[in-house]
Amino acid sequence: MLSATGAREFIVSVRDAVNEDGSKKYFLDVRINCFVTKVIFDTSANPPRATGVEFLDGEYLYKASPLSGQGKTGTPGSVIASREVIVAGGVYNSPQLLK
Repeated sequence: MLSATGAREFIVSVRDAVNEDGSKKYFLDVRINCFVTKVIFDTSANPPRATGVEFLDGEYLYKASPLSGQGKTGTPGSVIASREVIVAGGVYNSPQLLK
């Protein structure tokens, strides 16, 4: 039987991959219910290099969501990447983050 594998399944398989000794194979953190508010750049590099993100933890924080309620603020946080930052906010949110 053939099974369809999409982007989500691939990301989950990479996130959950382990070495023979049981340690994580890849250092990938995947968060849900997390709204990125800013990409952090190292401006001393030429060209500037993305080094992390600032975010809000919480459900339905995106104002365009019909489930977004009044007064939802989320819990602020930030993370610094050891290698690369992947921006995958979709066709509308990715450009908004990078402006």
